[in-house]
Amino acid sequence: MKKTLTLIYTLSTLAYSVFAVIAELQPALFWMELFAPNIGDTYPVLLVMLLTMLTFLLPMLVLLLTIRWIQNKNEKPQIVDGPGIWIIRKRQLQSALIDIPVYINDKKVGAIDMGKIKFFDAPTGKNIVAVGKGMVASEKIEFTCSATEQPYFKLEIVQSGLIAKYTLSPIASSEGSLK
Repeated sequence: MKKTLTLIYTLSTLAYSVFAVIAELQPALFWMELFAPNIGDTYPVLLVMLLTMLTFLLPMLVLLLTIRWIQNKNEKPQIVDGPGIWIIRKRQLQSALIDIPVYINDKKVGAIDMGKIKFFDAPTGKNIVAVGKGMVASEKIEFTCSATEQPYFKLEIVQSGLIAKYTLSPIASSEGSLK
């Protein structure tokens, strides 16, 4: 819901910014006069439109940052007993607003948000974990899960050319290191 609202607000802000520059409305007029103070001077239209759009987006940015701060403040740590895995997703700019889907044994078990540590249930025994789908998906990693051992994985987004690819790597688990 929040992502849809953000997308709709951004697109409507873009449309309104174009209209404001064409109709010379405030705050577009402020930017126009700043770049072209004398009558007959020209101004960079795209730059004025971008700055106007950023001006209009500022309230939404403040709202989203406030919501994020409240959510992080109220978040409680997970205490889990039983078989499963932990995935730690680093804070990165690429795909920051996208929850990355997690698959265990080719079945989607959930998604992980940026900068979070999340537990996913897994059956005991040998399993396979992967994140993402398609060209950006991570490689499949085999792990063994038991009632007492919960493996840990680190999720990163690695840029390779024009494509960002998900990289999942095992790290030390609650019982020692992964095999």
